[in-house]
Amino acid sequence: MHLNPSLSTTSLLRDGLFLLLAVISGKKTLVFFRGWHRDIEQSINNSRILRGVFRNVFTKADALIVLSQEFCLTLRRWGLKNPVYIETTAVDDNLLYKAGDSSKSELSSPVKLLFLARMEQEKGVETVLESYSILLESGCTVTLTIAGDGPMLNTARDYVEEHDLHGVRFAGHVTGLKKAEVFHNSDIYLFPSFHGEGMPNSVLEAMACGLPVVTRKVGGLSDFFMNGKMGYMTDSTDPKVFAELTAKLINEPKRISSISRFNARFAKVHFLSYRVAERLEKIHEDILNDNAADSEWMPNADARSFVYMHDSNAEAH
Repeated sequence: MHLNPSLSTTSLLRDGLFLLLAVISGKKTLVFFRGWHRDIEQSINNSRILRGVFRNVFTKADALIVLSQEFCLTLRRWGLKNPVYIETTAVDDNLLYKAGDSSKSELSSPVKLLFLARMEQEKGVETVLESYSILLESGCTVTLTIAGDGPMLNTARDYVEEHDLHGVRFAGHVTGLKKAEVFHNSDIYLFPSFHGEGMPNSVLEAMACGLPVVTRKVGGLSDFFMNGKMGYMTDSTDPKVFAELTAKLINEPKRISSISRFNARFAKVHFLSYRVAERLEKIHEDILNDNAADSEWMPNADARSFVYMHDSNAEAH
């Protein structure tokens, strides 16, 4: 039984019940925490009773999967001793097929910025718009595509109209070929999310399509993201910081090609769905054969270069 909860109240109650039923039925069980909400984490941290309930339920799983080293350490603090695998979400292999050549040799003129996410406040669309306004005021020649729908869509449209922001295009909800085209026709991906991210798929997709990324330090991104080599990452939610980091990329056009190639290769080696599926199949086999043990998709920070070079060379051959 493979369960995919988030660290959220409804999900924990539902999948906790499913886990107990599976254990009573004698099933092998794997729990994959896909989302991680900080407010729920804090509630469990602050309550011995909640920690006890969480531990007593989820310690019954044969193994757990989380999306970052930090989440794994939190489970250990809460007293769970189950084998824990650290994994990633996946990029649809078809996205690259539809997007075509994913490497970028230079920036467009104007530079095409992209924000692609559900239009919720926590995903950072307001930060993107404010950063874009700052870039325009500073003289940067840029455009912005906003892809996605949700409750903040009208608010974003109103902001653009009220501040007379030229060069902003709303692409709506995009999937399949339209999503591939949006990535392919962009230069830099912006993702200032402060949502309870596990491993943001859109960042992995942007990397696979060869885009430099400017993002916040959320979820599993902090386990692998290399500042300066993949784009820029910050703890800040300040639009000025995002504007400065974006401008830094724009003002370093000679580095765009190397960042683009690096991101595309890194994503193809580690994040394509068939590669993630192979790792998940191995985890399932471990559990069925009673061989489950702690493991990570990328061993440690010091091994990043070795793992990347080793895997990309293997792929090339």
